[in-house]
Amino acid sequence: MTPVFRLCAALVLAAAPLTAEAATFEIVDTRRYTDAEMRDRFLCNIEIRGPIETGDAERLQGIFDAQFQNPPPDPTGWIACLDSAGGQFEAGIALGEVLARYGWATRVRQDAECLSACAVAFLFGTFVAYDNALNLRIMDRGARVGFHAPRLQYDGDDVPGAVVGQAYDAALIGLGNLMNAAMNAPRLAPGEVLPRRLLSGMLAAGADEFYEIETIHQLVAYDIVLSLLNWQMPESVTSVDIWPGHVCVNAHLAQGLGVDPLQPIGLLNTHHWGIPDPPQGWLEYHIDDFWTNACHIRYDEEGKFFEVETFRSGTETGSAWMQLYAVVAPETTIASLPR
Repeated sequence: MTPVFRLCAALVLAAAPLTAEAATFEIVDTRRYTDAEMRDRFLCNIEIRGPIETGDAERLQGIFDAQFQNPPPDPTGWIACLDSAGGQFEAGIALGEVLARYGWATRVRQDAECLSACAVAFLFGTFVAYDNALNLRIMDRGARVGFHAPRLQYDGDDVPGAVVGQAYDAALIGLGNLMNAAMNAPRLAPGEVLPRRLLSGMLAAGADEFYEIETIHQLVAYDIVLSLLNWQMPESVTSVDIWPGHVCVNAHLAQGLGVDPLQPIGLLNTHHWGIPDPPQGWLEYHIDDFWTNACHIRYDEEGKFFEVETFRSGTETGSAWMQLYAVVAPETTIASLPR
């Protein structure tokens, strides 16, 4: 392949092989699901498979208009299952925009993969609850999700400078289009679709490598849900002296707060005068001995999640609803979780 041809190919691809094929769409179910059903059961309304190419977004929109016309009643929605090695970067953005506009959650099933342009579309998974658009991007255990940005690849040193400049400009335009689509997607707050920390990982990925979602830290930091069918709490964290600290650290990471996930957790089950008293039935835990980072934690037995209020130096920094796997240390790999 000549240097110029390789550069031109880089304008179009996000690390997926060039192909004339397009994605296939298979309707599995037209029922609407609650967010709990989506998270805890292996459900799917439509399956999207194969390379993502130009025109796929328009085809998907046509299916939505014909088969899923009525807006779902609150708080229920639909879910699209993705299985694709990639495709055209801009086509992935367009597909994601359709999913977000129609309020569809996304899922990558066990043993399926969603890479490159597919992972871009995956980020736009949406659940609408009482007119509030929220992220809902779900991975099953055993799924593979990998990101990276368009990269320039060429051989030799004799590539014309103008061609290099055009390729570089096109790659920047592609990234700009992704960031613009993410900022304009319907959400409670701008920027939630593409966290800056995830963008950093995408940019750092090599030309033939993927930045893959492999740890609890990544799940909570990027607002990706791991489905929890038949969840069992690991024996290593059943002690009340351990799991609240992990939940507290993960809640800080979910809000983008600079907590070192690998630091030792010195739990102090005592109230600090600079923090409001915890509500009845809540736990108060401190991550370190310096009263810098702390949490109020409540376990919702009916909803099976943790409600967390986070504090830094005595000031409340926010609240979070954490999934059950927040009880394990952030560096824990998804593959190591008990089944």
